[in-house]
Amino acid sequence: MDFKQPAKKKTKNALHFEYKDPVQLSRYVIEGGKIVPARISKFNLGTQRRLNEAIKRARNLALVPMGIAAYDVSHHADPVNPVPFEI
Repeated sequence: MDFKQPAKKKTKNALHFEYKDPVQLSRYVIEGGKIVPARISKFNLGTQRRLNEAIKRARNLALVPMGIAAYDVSHHADPVNPVPFEI
């Protein structure tokens, strides 16, 4: 006798993350370019995995930045060392 698995119920409020929507995904990327953890975003395991996958796809297509660029906020000139390498 063959038994069929019961179909999973689809919820109406399930979050759907599109990698083509960088505005929505940027809400879940913190300043250093890290993805917000599930304990902060309060997503369950499946939703967090879909979010991570969408952010990583968007990063590969350069829609969401990998992280912040390291730059000098104060715009001071870098000190120049007359002897750059010591032997």
